Amino acid sequence: MMIRLIPEQVSKFWDIIKYALEDFPPASIEVRDANWINNILISAMDGSIQVWASYDRLEEGINFKGIVITSIEVDKFVKQKNLLIYYVYVFNSTSVANWTEGLDAVRKYAKSRKCSRVLAYSNIPEIINISKKLGGDVSTTFIAFDLGGK
Repeated sequence: MMIRLIPEQVSKFWDIIKYALEDFPPASIEVRDANWINNILISAMDGSIQVWASYDRLEEGINFKGIVITSIEVDKFVKQKNLLIYYVYVFNSTSVANWTEGLDAVRKYAKSRKCSRVLAYSNIPEIINISKKLGGDVSTTFIAFDLGGK
């Protein structure tokens, strides 16, 4: 099951979310900035980004399978809203069914927010391949030029 966490749940499970972020920082993060994790927490608490948790409920508690961070972005040129999947972390390998369930949850949320598309970028072959299997267009290459420093 994958759900969008409300701020109280983000706070409750912050140690797990923080572990994921520290273990595998988002590709776009300048790790030189010591505040990046706190900035994510602040944005999650004020609702400007969404934190999602994929988990199984077991007798002994909750077994987290993955963490996803999304953000609603507006294309300033065409005034189109899109949901950006900013970050994905999987604690262990997972099935195509789990990926499908997670994408379905994100799609429903995006539609409810009047978004036109769900967007993501990744340099991880497994995520690219699963995106392709789930019908995603993976033909675009993300390009970044480092300007050095802060």
